Amino acid sequence: MISTVDYILIITYFGLVLFAGLIPSFRKSSSSTYIDFFLAGRKVTLPFFVMSLVATWYGSIVGVGEFIYSYGIITWFCFGVPYYLIALAFALFVAKKIRSGNFLSIPSAVEKKFGKNPSILVAMLLLIITIPAPYALTLGVIVQMFLPLPLWSTIIIGTVISLIIVAKGGLQSDLYANALQFFLMYFGFSVLLFFSWSNFGSPLQLFEKILPTLDNSLQTHVWLIISWFIIALQTFVDPSFHQRCAAAESPKIARNGILISILFWFLFDSLTLLTGLYSVSYIPNTQPLEVYSVLAKTVLSSPWSGFFILSILSIVMSTLESYLLISSSIVSFDILEKLHLKKQNHLSHLTTLIFIATIAITIAIVIPSITTIIYTAASIVVPGLLFLVLLSLHPTVTVRKNSVYFCLLLPPIFVSTIIILSSFTSLRIPFVHDIEPMIVGMIASFLLVVINIEKKAVNL
Repeated sequence: MISTVDYILIITYFGLVLFAGLIPSFRKSSSSTYIDFFLAGRKVTLPFFVMSLVATWYGSIVGVGEFIYSYGIITWFCFGVPYYLIALAFALFVAKKIRSGNFLSIPSAVEKKFGKNPSILVAMLLLIITIPAPYALTLGVIVQMFLPLPLWSTIIIGTVISLIIVAKGGLQSDLYANALQFFLMYFGFSVLLFFSWSNFGSPLQLFEKILPTLDNSLQTHVWLIISWFIIALQTFVDPSFHQRCAAAESPKIARNGILISILFWFLFDSLTLLTGLYSVSYIPNTQPLEVYSVLAKTVLSSPWSGFFILSILSIVMSTLESYLLISSSIVSFDILEKLHLKKQNHLSHLTTLIFIATIAITIAIVIPSITTIIYTAASIVVPGLLFLVLLSLHPTVTVRKNSVYFCLLLPPIFVSTIIILSSFTSLRIPFVHDIEPMIVGMIASFLLVVINIEKKAVNL
């Protein structure tokens, strides 16, 4: 039951986050160019870089709880370790290249290496994984907790509020909102851990209960862990990473920002893992999608329950805001402008934001499954993008010009076929049917690139 104090906290949060989004408009006129609106003038300092990147990373927080329910402490080896290592590689080998190479987006890097038409195709593929439908749906479910309205209406309300936050100042507005959301997400889960500790005992007691099963779990789920190491490679084509690096004040900030972010991700993963384990270990009959909400209802009272709601709102809204911007930038700059269909100005940015928000709302209402949306989109798109995006940042290694389209399109077509066959028919494909479709796509993509690779001097 949400108390009056909790409602006051929620209303205050929405007021503050909307105010944060309007701060840039108090300081200067509307941002009209792509660099001003979508990259904050390429002047993002280290603190805002870290707070924004960290805050946007956990939009599917409900899915984290669901995974902990199913796999327990193994979650650390799937959702944690692989992503730390890939993010470390991104920081050391990619981040500075994006900033120093003047790559404004992933498609712009592809264009410099492979030409305009492949870059437009890359933009269209990226759009599939950046339209923030799953986060619009998640936010709608959360808003429904304190507004007794149909889900479709809370999806619209949450998405429109997120749109308003970034509509005036673009990434600059998002950075200010993310700063507030960053502190709230840590505070809310710290509160949840503190009261869980007080009610059920220390984390040491929790691990004494869990650790005896760890060795067996590691052996049982070894292929699951390997799969997630491969899935984590999608970080290399994550537009939020590329956007923040392109927007950083310097190449050094781009690199150091990711390195510092890894430490904060480790800290927040510790909070989510411990609280998730408390929930599934001590509260009977916990439902997979309610791991955190059930724990909060059990151990928190007002006003602490209100702060936890703010934490969840902050986590989801920060991701929704960022991906509204990223999707809009892809449509506006990487597709329409490249096709000479639109000039860059504030009105056009607002138009594409509204267009993306409308699509996200529609998908979220039609396909009300968070994990299905995220998993299917990433499985189809990432294999075709990964290796070509990495090659676009390499000065000398490329693929044959006439094979670029095959490398981009065949892996997604292959994965889509597998997903369709496994979902809608009883046909069973030996070996292929038994592993993650994304892994099959990654293998196919790697082989295609290797077969068509060539080495020559390329001017970037």
